[in-house]
Amino acid sequence: GVLVIPGTTTISAPNRAVTISNSSNNFTGAVSIDALTVDLEDANAIVLGESTVTGNYLVTAAGAVTQNSDTAQAGSSTTITLATGASTANDEYNSESVYISSGTGAGQSRTISDYVGSTKVATVSSAWATTPDNTSVYELGALDITGTTTVSASGQNVTLANTSNDFRDAVIITGADVELVDADTIDLGASTVSGTYAVTAKLGDITQSGNLTVTNSSTFETEAPNGTILCGNSLCTSTGGTNAFSGTVKLTTTGSSGHAYIDNGTTALQIADGTSVGGNLTLVSGNSSGITDAGTLTVGGNLYATTDANNGDIDLGGLVMSATTSKIQLTTHNNGAATVVNTKHLHFISADVGGNFTATATDGTITQDSAFDIDGTSDFHSVSADNIILDSAENDFTGDVRFRGGAVVIKDTNDIEFGGGDSTAAATLDGFALKVYAGDRITDDSTIPSNLKVTGGNAWFGTNFGNEPAGSGDDATSQSRIVLDSAGNVFSGTTTLRGGIGYTVNSSSSVVLTA
Repeated sequence: GVLVIPGTTTISAPNRAVTISNSSNNFTGAVSIDALTVDLEDANAIVLGESTVTGNYLVTAAGAVTQNSDTAQAGSSTTITLATGASTANDEYNSESVYISSGTGAGQSRTISDYVGSTKVATVSSAWATTPDNTSVYELGALDITGTTTVSASGQNVTLANTSNDFRDAVIITGADVELVDADTIDLGASTVSGTYAVTAKLGDITQSGNLTVTNSSTFETEAPNGTILCGNSLCTSTGGTNAFSGTVKLTTTGSSGHAYIDNGTTALQIADGTSVGGNLTLVSGNSSGITDAGTLTVGGNLYATTDANNGDIDLGGLVMSATTSKIQLTTHNNGAATVVNTKHLHFISADVGGNFTATATDGTITQDSAFDIDGTSDFHSVSADNIILDSAENDFTGDVRFRGGAVVIKDTNDIEFGGGDSTAAATLDGFALKVYAGDRITDDSTIPSNLKVTGGNAWFGTNFGNEPAGSGDDATSQSRIVLDSAGNVFSGTTTLRGGIGYTVNSSSSVVLTA
């Protein structure tokens, strides 16, 4: 039969299955259940009261799914006066959690120690940090679900935001705007969200056991230090699932082990403004639009960004990576380009970029651990004129290379051509402003104004490696030429040319050559 209940519904059936799944049921008040398993359906919206389920919990609704919520009448430092429709029974809400979801005092959670039905006054376990008033929207009663939680409310909002909720297994949601809060770790099962998706873990991690499809923005936050987001293992070196976040994704973690891993499948991945990850951040997308940021992206650990299909680009212009130990690894698919801008230094683990590569350190050096393989052009800029040291012997710059910084060291396993605009070396390191090593020719692009302006001191160019500034190797055996013929070149110090059997040097200033 059909249940039409105008007031609250309370069912106590520990270790028993509760099935109330008629699609015409209509529960007007909160539904609280203590049972082994629950299958609950409502023809309209449904309000979930405090419930303890030791097995699976299934809720189906044609309207919004919320927890017991209303607007307070008033409050004091240790009380909250519930809405006029609250229970008239004394002690009805004792030991239940009350969470203020919006209005004055939003974000606070307390446990009710005493309730007076005639006055609707609930005394809480400890004083409020901010006293609630008649604008405070509260939620009563947490969900404690041992098994899988499944909520099916297609096109409807699902709000399960009580801070004492404890979902101990996967949470699977079909809905519009979805908000989930768990007191510790929360595991996200396969879910389809047609609106926004917001998930908070208070004292643990956010994990996933199924793929997530979200149409609008997604927000994930772990409040405890070192809580992780969507990681596949404890070190966060693999993904928890392949997702489709069509809107922006905002991530918030704290602590050096507060890692996050977002694999967005073949959907473009845009990281929201204000994202802050205390540990490592891994981003993956196989869409042609690749990976972008919509504003400031703060990373306390390392950043790994990969496009793995459709020539996807990487464009991260809002990086805030200030820790001296923070590093970046970039990989693009086929001819995908990469652009990174950091407020401090840029320290690369490696870069494998099929298109053009632009790296800007606003206030610091640009350095590398392992080789760059760049098929397009390369542009390295230290805005603060700090050093640019790209000294891996396995570097391979196929297109023109441009640099602007303090002292500059560049190695290329093959030939290297400078172009794309003027390059500058404005400081000195170990007696040289510029040192260039190449396995083959060293040239500049004279067809586009691309002058070498070495204003910080001496310059040194060597081909076929082995020819260090102090002199070593058999220079005469090299067939590689050094041709620096742009008319606007400037060499303010001495210029050393080693290797090869022919040199051409053009300069707008005098040139002092050394052996």
